[in-house]
Amino acid sequence: MRHPDVHKKILVELDNISTDLCYKFSHDDFDKLPYLNQVINESMRLWPVVPLGVGREAAVDYVFGDVVVPKGANVTIPFYVLFRTGITVST
Repeated sequence: MRHPDVHKKILVELDNISTDLCYKFSHDDFDKLPYLNQVINESMRLWPVVPLGVGREAAVDYVFGDVVVPKGANVTIPFYVLFRTGITVST
């Protein structure tokens, strides 16, 4: 609800399917809602249901600022950090 313009676009898209408040949406209706699907996908990117992230084993000694990650160390990169800070992870 922080974005009333987005809310209005979603309502217009839903009204294009039906204005009946008792209308039961079917699975096929979701193909007719591209903007709603984009909003859901963006929400899942920003607030993933599995926020723990990606676990990896360091293949080489890695220096990140003043921190040394030794080869063989287990490293977890939380999705929240990965998707919101612009940090890129290379292998």
